[in-house]
Amino acid sequence: MSSASHVDGKAVTYDTVPPTSGDHWSGSTQCGFYSEEVRDEIAVHNLEHGNVVMSYNLPNAADVTKLKEISNGLQDSGDWLVTRLYSKLAPGEVAIAVWGIMDKFTGIDEARIKKFFDTYKGNLLSDETRGLGQGIPCTTAQRVAG
Repeated sequence: MSSASHVDGKAVTYDTVPPTSGDHWSGSTQCGFYSEEVRDEIAVHNLEHGNVVMSYNLPNAADVTKLKEISNGLQDSGDWLVTRLYSKLAPGEVAIAVWGIMDKFTGIDEARIKKFFDTYKGNLLSDETRGLGQGIPCTTAQRVAG
């Protein structure tokens, strides 16, 4: 796995699209549904904290509304889920990730999203969360879309 250094202000090239680990900025973002892009360097810090990051490129407004309803309806989503627009995905794709793990699919699969989220929210997959013995909820992070 790649390093997890803080490299504030520096653009990072990642091995996957969207990224699942690597160097990142020291700021993270609050959980919630974003209709704008959140920089990879910020989202990766959320991943390091045990948060789930769901990225989407849904051209159909009804699909965006449906995904927002699903995101907001997940138990504990306010503590563990960042959902963001992500133009680097192909149109119609959704990707859900945690530190080192990603599931990418076309369209909205509510059961798949729920299973992934319930399995990995608050995970201990990064060195930081393993060292703390717990995930770090994103409810107290500063909201930065960047």
